[in-house]
Amino acid sequence: MSPVRWWTRCSIPPFCQPSAQPETAVRLQKCSPPLWARDARLSFRLMDRPFPQIALDGIVFQYPSDRGIQRVWRSLLQVWATQDFCQHWVILDRDGTAPKFPGFRYVDCPAHDYRHTGACASQLQAICDAEAIDLFISTYYTAPLSTPSVFMGYDMIPEVMGLDLQNIIWQEKHYGILHAQRYLCISHSTARDLMRFFPHIQPEQVAIAHCGVDSSFFPAEASEVESFRANYALDKPYVLLVGERLGVNGYKNTPLLLRAIAQESPRQDIAVLCIGGKDEIEPEILELAGNCSITRLSLSDAEMRAAYSGAIALVYPSRYEGFGLPIAEAMACGCPVITSPISSIPEVGGDAALYVDPDSPDAVREALAQVQQPDVRQRLITAGLAQSKLFSWERSAETVWHTLLETAETLSDRDNSAGERTALLWTQLRQWQTAQQALTQQFRQTQHQLQDTQRQLHDSQYETDHARQQIAAMESSKFWKLRTAWIDLKKKLGGPA
Repeated sequence: MSPVRWWTRCSIPPFCQPSAQPETAVRLQKCSPPLWARDARLSFRLMDRPFPQIALDGIVFQYPSDRGIQRVWRSLLQVWATQDFCQHWVILDRDGTAPKFPGFRYVDCPAHDYRHTGACASQLQAICDAEAIDLFISTYYTAPLSTPSVFMGYDMIPEVMGLDLQNIIWQEKHYGILHAQRYLCISHSTARDLMRFFPHIQPEQVAIAHCGVDSSFFPAEASEVESFRANYALDKPYVLLVGERLGVNGYKNTPLLLRAIAQESPRQDIAVLCIGGKDEIEPEILELAGNCSITRLSLSDAEMRAAYSGAIALVYPSRYEGFGLPIAEAMACGCPVITSPISSIPEVGGDAALYVDPDSPDAVREALAQVQQPDVRQRLITAGLAQSKLFSWERSAETVWHTLLETAETLSDRDNSAGERTALLWTQLRQWQTAQQALTQQFRQTQHQLQDTQRQLHDSQYETDHARQQIAAMESSKFWKLRTAWIDLKKKLGGPA
């Protein structure tokens, strides 16, 4: 940033100069701080903050299921925490869920709620205005109104797999894409899919920041592997499945491995070890496994390293990936990989994996036999160790940072009249969305009230019917008939009723 631009941003505004009427200033101070004083304090507060100031919405840490994306951002923040970039960042901490690293500035932010995304965008803009943010980036598909943004794309699964794009999550994703000025993708494959579904995006607008392999992943010692096997009573050779086992529309393709094992003749006595994914193994997976031993574990990174190092192979027959981080992690631990040559996977696996047809159990059986041949196994391990070194969080962090810096500098030199018109459109859209969501919320509350009223009416009707049945039962009883006869007799004899 040029010195002139730096001073323009940080200098005291003209209306804060001593030319202001002192009597007016004194009089206003007795009531509340005048606007010029608040703006002056903001300017002085910002003078020690370098350009650009970047807001990161930590929304993904609010949702525990998004562990892969959480790992991406936790790793990036960990790298930046050791460098001089912390003073450029403002982390929007959703309900106290963002990981805390020294050096970063955190701003409390309300918990995200997909029922109120219009209001959320306005809240984000208010924070950006208060913190004088130059550029915004979200960990998961949020955007302000007028502050420029960069979109981070992890995959295009909803679009490729034909999911319901009217779902509010994917609507917000598309709003984030349309709002952004630049794009970051974790693979070339994801970038190609992004541009295919959003043709207005040009290749020069997209930067690739591959995921990295954490330094905790490297080949484990034989003693560590034995200790791991003993701790979890793993007495058979095993293959690894990491992450979700089915995924939307079954794209993770785990059944392919189980069919391959079930159809093997003679059948090799191997186990399937599932790491992560849903807590309970899905019934369809258990049914396909048959007599094959299949276990689900949740492991720390240290245990994961031992699990990779001791496995026959990682089998990863996915039909689509945004990156495929388990492939790189397995290779870093000296674990052969069997996977499919689809989407981003060849970018990660390179020439160090065995690729199979994702529709062919026979191809998987053949690959399982190959990885147990000593010469093939050693070749894959050696190539995999070299391939995994291509992916580091340091390199990814550098790419992300330079893309953000370049974007902020480019935007600061550009005429902002078009941006102001676009911001107005976004403001109007979000205002309309806020009103619609409020009506939807009101409608749902009315529905709940009607349902409660219907239940109360039903309960009242039941109690009334029950009371009538009791009265009818009493009236038909011998005692009631005797009582009625006695009352009639007393009336005839002239006695009291």
